Amino acid sequence: MALVQKWQKDETLRRELDRQRINTELSYLKAQINPHFFFNTLNNIYALTNLDVKKGSGGSFETLPNDALCAI
Repeated sequence: MALVQKWQKDETLRRELDRQRINTELSYLKAQINPHFFFNTLNNIYALTNLDVKKGSGGSFETLPNDALCAI
């Protein structure tokens, strides 16, 4: 009887540790992804403002959303 109870406790502990490991991995991956998208957004804004300057339009943040949609 004691062996079965120990096995059940060990199984519960294993499952809890596995859940914690999965949550930790997910948090780690989210932390890696966020800076990547932030850098890409800044890079796209920089590229679009350079295109406006090259066209001679003077560059305007008012047209930036429309320009971004056209670039897609």
